[in-house]
Amino acid sequence: MITDPGPIVVVDREPDASVLEFAFGEAALRQVPVFASVDLAEWAERHPEVRVQPGKAHDHVTLMVVGRKRAAWFGAADSLLQQPPCPVAVVSEG
Repeated sequence: MITDPGPIVVVDREPDASVLEFAFGEAALRQVPVFASVDLAEWAERHPEVRVQPGKAHDHVTLMVVGRKRAAWFGAADSLLQQPPCPVAVVSEG
């Protein structure tokens, strides 16, 4: 049984602002950190209530967040949605 919820992982390598806003909003609600392969310093300043998890992604991910356009363009949506290790939020980019 997992007692410590994992982070929210932003899948996009170049996430749109709407994707990051959604991820940080969910992280604040769930009180979990955010992990991404991009620099999140600016977003961490905007959302001081959310921790940013550096380094490698956690084994127990709470939610994966991906932008709709980027997921479709890279084909990530199919592989993420067929056998996701956790819930996946596909966010419409603004």
